[in-house]
Amino acid sequence: MIKLFLLLSIISVQGSGSVFYKGSLYKTLDECKSSIVMHENLLAWQAEQRNYETIWIESHCLEFEGFPPLLPS
Repeated sequence: MIKLFLLLSIISVQGSGSVFYKGSLYKTLDECKSSIVMHENLLAWQAEQRNYETIWIESHCLEFEGFPPLLPS
């Protein structure tokens, strides 16, 4: 078992009856934390392309133990 880090972004769109989420897996906490702004900017850009008026995004790096995944180097 190894430590893995999941970047989880939760997206709420005004007028939607639900929340959405996106996730990415990282090998280190530093990699995960340094990707938050880029990840949120990408999600905001995608929302803008879909003409969503108001969105809310919150992201967190979650640490957990797991089997080694096949991650790109």
